[in-house]
Amino acid sequence: MDQNSPNPFRSQTRICYFVPTTAGNATIEVASLSGSLLAVYPVETGEGVLTLPANSLSEGVYFYSLTMDGAKVATQRMVVSK
Repeated sequence: MDQNSPNPFRSQTRICYFVPTTAGNATIEVASLSGSLLAVYPVETGEGVLTLPANSLSEGVYFYSLTMDGAKVATQRMVVSK
């Protein structure tokens, strides 16, 4: 999973990811700095892009993780700047 772009962002950002075909279930999870889970987006196998709108988040710092079959495999930080 790549770093979101742009980062920081005001209106929307894109998260590029790759999920191998061996993964049974994959999601991108967005969490607050305190670790509270805010959103879960199911993603398909292969290469993909998740577009995340800023209007679903307040200004601040968040973490997003690629989770496959219940295990976090990558985590990045993103900043919403309104």
